[in-house]
Amino acid sequence: NYPEYITVDFEEGIPTGLNGEIMNPVKLIKKIHEIGCKHGIGRIEHMEDRAIGLKSRETYEVPTALILIKAHRDLEKYVCTKHENSFKTIADQRWTELVYEGFWIEPLKDALDAFIDEVNKKV
Repeated sequence: NYPEYITVDFEEGIPTGLNGEIMNPVKLIKKIHEIGCKHGIGRIEHMEDRAIGLKSRETYEVPTALILIKAHRDLEKYVCTKHENSFKTIADQRWTELVYEGFWIEPLKDALDAFIDEVNKKV
């Protein structure tokens, strides 16, 4: 019934610790998952348009992913420029679409990867 505040440590965009304790990725994911589940974070339900034109009702439970994405984006706001932050929103959306649609081998994805890697050097 009470909020819990956490600190996620990042090195070049990769989460490395929780609340000042350096952790291996598996332990970090498990700990964040426990905290997120305890507070009801990470339940997503929405309608989705499939590649073949069908509508699909999707339900996901992803507490760790949502917590890490939020923490990463908040940190980006402070360490990136106004223009980087503005374009990063667009790049993230397009990157997600490409990956979701299976375009792993795509020149645009490679270019977006390079931009994202460059921005993550600051995070």
